[in-house]
Amino acid sequence: MIRAVKEGKKFKGQNTSYDPDTGEVRLHGNLIANVKATPPFWTMAGWGSHTTRDRVNGLIDLLGDSELRGVCQRDHEQHVMVGDKTVPIDTRKRYPFVSVLVAIEGL
Repeated sequence: MIRAVKEGKKFKGQNTSYDPDTGEVRLHGNLIANVKATPPFWTMAGWGSHTTRDRVNGLIDLLGDSELRGVCQRDHEQHVMVGDKTVPIDTRKRYPFVSVLVAIEGL
């Protein structure tokens, strides 16, 4: 899926799809990112699964700024790692690939 996003090619496999025309990345039919939105965003789509984290983290590695390190789970809650901070997130909200702490904490 990451290669498809990089190359702008359609992808469908491993319960994940990417549409290069819309920029939508879906997991089990749930929208987990849109790389062509303004701004591009990611979301856990209400799920805290390992697979959702894996797909989102792959996209964060590709598209995130240098401070955004990824999503992890702590005490059954989802968190985003930004710089030296680990901040809880709402799995239903959308977050930008850059300046994510501003979106979360209003910094």
